[in-house]
Amino acid sequence: MKKATCVLVLLSLFLHQGELYAQNNNLELSKYISLNEKMTEHSFTVDVVGDVIQFSLRINCDLTSGDAVIELIDPAGKKQGKFSVVASDSGSYQSRGKLERNIDSPINGVWVVRIVAKSAKGNVYIRSQQEYAK
Repeated sequence: MKKATCVLVLLSLFLHQGELYAQNNNLELSKYISLNEKMTEHSFTVDVVGDVIQFSLRINCDLTSGDAVIELIDPAGKKQGKFSVVASDSGSYQSRGKLERNIDSPINGVWVVRIVAKSAKGNVYIRSQQEYAK
């Protein structure tokens, strides 16, 4: 019984937070991806649905070795952004890259952040925000 009560309390807190986002007319999502030498490709999707007036996306990549290409692809399959990061040969410091996009009246559907890595070791941080009409 205690487990069921705990689950209901956590579920209600989660749903309440969703209501707070709706009241603020914003939806935020973030993802942290740790790259290792064995990973070759990874995708992260963001669903854009409804009357979104602005879709903002921030992607940061830090590598200590290898290289990575990161692309933003809209629901129609068109690339909306791309950048590459190549780590230094010495590996003594991190190589960094960043993509920031603000898209007004974005296409509804699934947006894809695609990461193609070669012997890469590092991190990718993705943050998206959707602003809805009031």
